[in-house]
Amino acid sequence: MTERKTDLVFPLLPNGDTDTPSSTMPLGLNLFDLNELSSALQSHHDEIARIDVRPVGAQAAAAMKNTAFAAAAARMAEPVAHGYTQVAAAIQGMHDAVDAGITDYSEMERRNTQVLTTYDQGAV
Repeated sequence: MTERKTDLVFPLLPNGDTDTPSSTMPLGLNLFDLNELSSALQSHHDEIARIDVRPVGAQAAAAMKNTAFAAAAARMAEPVAHGYTQVAAAIQGMHDAVDAGITDYSEMERRNTQVLTTYDQGAV
């Protein structure tokens, strides 16, 4: 895959000027790339949010009834489902930050910084 680096592309304002950041440092992104990333993140969120392991847990418990594993199989579904919910929420947060970056790079930076500062505090 070829890496494509461009300066950040800013939309034209109604008066024809472009809205540029105070820094002239190229960011290596453009609006097309941000839109593509936003769309991909939303798609991944949607796929993960649809995963429901509860029926599988119930089936496993039913298949092993009257065994020591049945109770464990019945209990495993809820924490696994919660894990998928957390992953989906984290991806949605990334999507929201990228969407914010399409119109305001500093807002995307703020959101990403907020996530990074709380990342080591465990699950969302």
